[in-house]
Amino acid sequence: MFHFKHFSLFHEKSTLKIGTDSVLLASLVNVNRATTVLDIGCGCGVIAFCVAFRMQQNDNNAKQSIVGIDIDEPSIREAEENLTLFPKKENQDFLFLSKNITDFAKSSKNTYHLIVSNPPFFHNDLKPQHLRHRLSKHADGNLHFQTLIQCVDSLLMPNGTFYLILPEYESQIFISLTTNVLHLVEEISIFSTPSKSVNRKILAFRKESNKDVVRSTLCIRDPQGQFTEEYKIKTNDFYLAF
Repeated sequence: MFHFKHFSLFHEKSTLKIGTDSVLLASLVNVNRATTVLDIGCGCGVIAFCVAFRMQQNDNNAKQSIVGIDIDEPSIREAEENLTLFPKKENQDFLFLSKNITDFAKSSKNTYHLIVSNPPFFHNDLKPQHLRHRLSKHADGNLHFQTLIQCVDSLLMPNGTFYLILPEYESQIFISLTTNVLHLVEEISIFSTPSKSVNRKILAFRKESNKDVVRSTLCIRDPQGQFTEEYKIKTNDFYLAF
């Protein structure tokens, strides 16, 4: 079990364990005015739950719907188990479904203010032998970026935002594929230390084009290897140490 500051989650059955990428994404997405959220590839539900917790802080009594989908059934069962532990508010409804994104997009009658994803991203790379881990980490043949973009386009509200986290190389591929479909509005470059190159990028897309993309950086550790104050502030809602 992984212990956050205000709640704890099981992640032993999920294909991907709780890690920095998921917590960073959940910490940095803009949840203002969001009442409907979709987490694509939700695993044990970590991003969905962290986003939902941040939504609680908005002091908004509007009905909130949080949906998580994943093709891995054990991950969904674990997300449902975590739902019994999560301190949800009365105005929050959760639904976790074992379904691939293509089928979900075709059958969904709803659209979403906020869509988030920590997607599989290793293309044409040495694949792990374990099938479930291969499905969770490798995009080719399972969740291709183009498929993800098309599905997000159909599921995103006209004024909604789609956030995802990717390594530097894969982020450039993804941006190139969104042309004329989704428009980049924000890009956050994540550095593990000041001396290292960009490790991850958090990208935000909307349906409407934006002339000026908001770009920023976040460094996780300082030259001495200690967590930076900015990183502590951004993730303060979750990590016990902060």
